[in-house]
Amino acid sequence: PHGKSTRVTADVVHYVRRPFISFLTQVYLSCKDYLPDAKAAALPSIWSQPHCLLTVLTRDLEGLEEGEGRSAAQEEHVDYICAAVLPLMTALLAWGHPPHDAFHNFEGFVAALGAFLRRMGPQLNRQQIRSAKALISALMRVRHPPSKDALAQAASCLDKRRETIDDPSLKPPQRDLGDDF
Repeated sequence: PHGKSTRVTADVVHYVRRPFISFLTQVYLSCKDYLPDAKAAALPSIWSQPHCLLTVLTRDLEGLEEGEGRSAAQEEHVDYICAAVLPLMTALLAWGHPPHDAFHNFEGFVAALGAFLRRMGPQLNRQQIRSAKALISALMRVRHPPSKDALAQAASCLDKRRETIDDPSLKPPQRDLGDDF
């Protein structure tokens, strides 16, 4: 029904997609060395088919753009991105790089990642920074990485953020983003 689609989508992301992607991350990280025969069959559904995993992960990165200021839901979304989406993409790139016909989708993912890191990078904690840096390193090893300069700039910003964290157990400083909108 009209007017309910946003709420349904949010519920699906919260109750279905996030747990599924988090589970999938663990599967890939645990089994990637033991599934060589599954690789060829899996790659099209990862990179190039309509509604492939790459486009799902891109939408998750873009999902943070909604809303103003910092909220519990936003914090939860950032935790999910850094604990599941970024490590999953790093694992997928270790399996194999996107084929040429998927590069448009891939560029969209890299652009969404750049926007996410520009917005949230200054507030990430040490573990989240490690996750983002691992993915940037993997992206830089792609034969023709899209937005190579932007990726290098994001890595530099993450390095600066890491230098400002004196104690890894400290939470990143809270900052009101309300005036930025």
